[in-house]
Amino acid sequence: MKKVILSLISINLAIILMVIVNINLNVPKHMAPHVVSILYPDGSIMGTGFNIEYKDKVFILTNAHICSDNVELKTSQGLKKVIKQSDSSDLCLLESSATSGLTLSLREPAKFSIVHIVGHPGGWRLTARSGLTTGIEMQNKVRHRHVAVPAFPGNSGSPGCNANGEVVGVLSMVSMKTFEDTFFVPLDEIKVFMERHGR
Repeated sequence: MKKVILSLISINLAIILMVIVNINLNVPKHMAPHVVSILYPDGSIMGTGFNIEYKDKVFILTNAHICSDNVELKTSQGLKKVIKQSDSSDLCLLESSATSGLTLSLREPAKFSIVHIVGHPGGWRLTARSGLTTGIEMQNKVRHRHVAVPAFPGNSGSPGCNANGEVVGVLSMVSMKTFEDTFFVPLDEIKVFMERHGR
């Protein structure tokens, strides 16, 4: 009984913190310049990507479901070659013309820690949101990090960053029922993908 009560208290505190976080956003300022728009051929926004530094190189990282087997993608940096995509991890790596980017966190975020996202919800202008991660969950038989933060189609490929501005996930899907349950490719999956293809 005590465990149940403590669990309910933790959940209620998390909800209160989530409300506070979404009212008073404190997104690291250096995130926005590294966010890239993934575009349809007509120039409208299809999704989001971001410049990422890995082993002294800079790439654009986004979702495989945005790449859709294309060999090139139109981005806000121009037409970029697809280096590698993985449907199993929903990650896609593109060339980048940037000289710097976001970096991967050394460790997974703690439960109920803040995660910041910057992207193009609904194809709109660049928008920042923050929410709390509740841990790893299975979605469609694939591991994802759950973050309680509003997101919409167009946010796919957005970076999820900790309070230090380090990447802890890539936004992969959102609940179409609530639009407030968002799921990210977890950090360990990103590291495996980058180690194999970010060379």
